[in-house]
Amino acid sequence: MTAAPETVPFDKWFEAHAESFTSYQYPHEMAQMLYDKLVHQAFDCGNYFSIDTSIDPTLLYTPADQTTPLTPGCNVFITDHCFAAKPKDIYSEWKNQTQLRERLAAFMEYGEAAQELTLEQILQKCDGKTLEIEFQELESIAPLEIATKFPHLEVLSLIGNNISNPAEILGLLAQLPDLKALWIGSNPVAEAEGIDKSILDLCPKLEILNAKFTKNWGEWALLYYAHNKNPALVANLKISGRGITELKPEAFKNFKNLSVLDITNNEVDVSKIKEIIPSLTSLYCDNKEQAPQSLQFINGADEKENVVSIPIPDRIWDHIQAVGEYWCLGDEIALSIHHSLEPNVAQMPVRSPLNGQSYFVFWPVAVINPFDEIKADLFPLIPLGAEVPAERPPLTPMKSLKSKFHSSVISKRPIKTYIDMDIFREHLHSDKFQLVDIPEEADLIWYTFKNFDDWKHIYESKILVDQIEGEECLTAKDYLYETCTQYMGQVPWLPETFILTEPEEIARFVQRNEELKKSGQSHVWILKAFQTARANLMICTDSASEVLRHASIGPRLVQRYLWNPLNIYGRKFDLRFIVLLKSVKPMELYAYKVFWPRLAPKEWALEDFDDYERHFTVMNYRAPGKVTPKTWVDFVQQFAVENPNITWEEVLNRCYIAMRDMFMCGCQKLVASPYSKAMYGIDLMITNDYQPVILECNFQPDCHRACNLCPTFVDDVFEVLYTDQPVTNDKVVFIPLD
Repeated sequence: MTAAPETVPFDKWFEAHAESFTSYQYPHEMAQMLYDKLVHQAFDCGNYFSIDTSIDPTLLYTPADQTTPLTPGCNVFITDHCFAAKPKDIYSEWKNQTQLRERLAAFMEYGEAAQELTLEQILQKCDGKTLEIEFQELESIAPLEIATKFPHLEVLSLIGNNISNPAEILGLLAQLPDLKALWIGSNPVAEAEGIDKSILDLCPKLEILNAKFTKNWGEWALLYYAHNKNPALVANLKISGRGITELKPEAFKNFKNLSVLDITNNEVDVSKIKEIIPSLTSLYCDNKEQAPQSLQFINGADEKENVVSIPIPDRIWDHIQAVGEYWCLGDEIALSIHHSLEPNVAQMPVRSPLNGQSYFVFWPVAVINPFDEIKADLFPLIPLGAEVPAERPPLTPMKSLKSKFHSSVISKRPIKTYIDMDIFREHLHSDKFQLVDIPEEADLIWYTFKNFDDWKHIYESKILVDQIEGEECLTAKDYLYETCTQYMGQVPWLPETFILTEPEEIARFVQRNEELKKSGQSHVWILKAFQTARANLMICTDSASEVLRHASIGPRLVQRYLWNPLNIYGRKFDLRFIVLLKSVKPMELYAYKVFWPRLAPKEWALEDFDDYERHFTVMNYRAPGKVTPKTWVDFVQQFAVENPNITWEEVLNRCYIAMRDMFMCGCQKLVASPYSKAMYGIDLMITNDYQPVILECNFQPDCHRACNLCPTFVDDVFEVLYTDQPVTNDKVVFIPLD
């Protein structure tokens, strides 16, 4: 029989938790109280709280005496967790937990709180196009003079009133020639014989009647349910249960980037839907046998890859907490606590001194009266709630990077060269260079695994180096974005980015995510740690709460996922370019002509965002057996096949222009020196309208593939950077300033 583990003494337990107590602002004077409750397993939440399930599961304070308030410092309460997984396994574990998902079904989404407005407020709020007079108990609408006040109404909702006179409704509609959507449900008039036919005869432009599409439906009706005015921006569209009996190609024509469509609960043939919406990758429908097999996902399943998309909802991510090496989710009591920036409790994870098991605890931080809702700041470790500034700071003027002089090179031959990377040493064959074994003997030092820090010594000793002072403005993910936007503002060749260490940036991110979500646009994000490469600590998600949860445990930036990528072979790809910055001023920039395409192993779709092999392209380190071996020659040939309306040369030139602009921004901060030159790896993607988007600028990129495929690669790099002037090497292309 295994002996029970010894209870950890209070002093040691407190020492282990002291930093956490400080981070979560748990009063140290309450530590003994918490310790005692954990030791005695005093799980007494049921004596104080109950869950109101009438609309949205909500925790209420319901003491037995119905009179005693809770006050700060009076008590602490312990809840268990119902799910735990390591970060890399959390989605696969969640998918496998069918019973748990069923158990927590009521906690998956937040209920929508109705906005209660007076009739006067509703009329004042009307923008002249949309008027929603709902649940106002109106028996007559004539006194409102709707047609006189709003003659160009397009949307009118009268749901939930007591209107009974068909003539009054029809008389109003006759005065609204632009009306396209009408709701009269939950009114006696809706039951009048022939009312729908009379309305349709009277309103030839009407596309939506009582939430159903009329025979006149078209692009406008689709945009209405997308909550967007620009069809090209719509990535997700839900038109479930709209009474659709036929698909109209003309209505979908301008939805060029629509990727996910939910058309369930409609009696419609979807067998030709891929011809009508070529961009579609995911379809939700009633008859999956009818759906084209060329779709990647049908009803959330990729049957070719045996994958089912089961996301973790925002509401669940709101309550997941990092506990040691695990993500843990609280039980129903914890899940009933709603997020608020005006909380009356605070919460945190702790470990039991009995067995090390993790729990969630919460405690009052304000007076809580009986039947009050329990609210907490669910993200206490990040600064939520900042105001979004109305304007961004003005652009910084750029200094000229031109010069009447050429960049300088060393005339000494051979150049004594120290290289700390074996593969470069093995591939440097140019007689212009002579390898030495120690850096002290070198005229040129090439460090791959070390940063130079004594720049004064480098400048004074006139040693050639492969780094440039200040280059972190390009190679650090957060600095790259800040540098480029400082000088050029929001540019199409950088992803929309938010630095999640700044309160204003967090507020901007939350606001932007909500805007995208409400307007049917893709709200998928790539989350990155500041100083990582090779796709380490990168996460793809459509959950803003998951983004914020990761930002709680370390510095992160988030970039909008490229939701409309150009694909090759149906797969997402990025391109690795090697660029050589020979001089800061004059800015002298070259790109190696050979580039390296990297393809995701699985076909792309705007679904299943935890699938690394669908949404990421770098497989060398995480899944080396899944690397897709395509050369730049293969890529260019296939590009021509799949994109007959544009040449690769045109797109390549756009890539060079984007790289030029990025380095123009970076060179504003780099320290110009004739002794500093550098090689960088630029990763970029291309949108389906052929806009290059730079993902990263990598310091000392991995060049094993380049060395193996291009025998002269190392010689080319060293000669272009350090000996040739002018550069005549036909393996590189010069990227001019103009």
